Amino acid sequence: PTQATLESLIKNLPLTAHSDRQVYNGGPVDNMFVTIVHNNVSSKDPGVQIIPGVFMARSYDTLVEVLQSDTFKFRVFQGYAGWTSGQLETEFEKLSWVVSDVTSEAIFEENHGEELWKAALKNKGGIYKYFVEHTKDPLLN
Repeated sequence: PTQATLESLIKNLPLTAHSDRQVYNGGPVDNMFVTIVHNNVSSKDPGVQIIPGVFMARSYDTLVEVLQSDTFKFRVFQGYAGWTSGQLETEFEKLSWVVSDVTSEAIFEENHGEELWKAALKNKGGIYKYFVEHTKDPLLN
């Protein structure tokens, strides 16, 4: 998470119980780009479904709809990560990324940062689990 809250990031946002929620860093590109990842399947405009029951949206109306409810789980991200044409594919080919299945529970888990990554790698098992249990510097991943 960043030090920013929803109310500090988005001007004229209706005051809700979630107004002081922290915003997460979505990447180094365009800090005016705000995305909400949420589980409001009944939203008028939920956005793109990224896994069953979890959506990614950029709509202000969707953000307000989610914030005004106490039943939905969500995270708000500021900025995004971007790649040039073919760059990400090349990184996958070079095995620069560890790919893993994800659940909605993991997406909305309260663990932050290093603990979330450790749990994901442990669940993957094998060399990844060994890495977590025997490496102290997360920058080596």
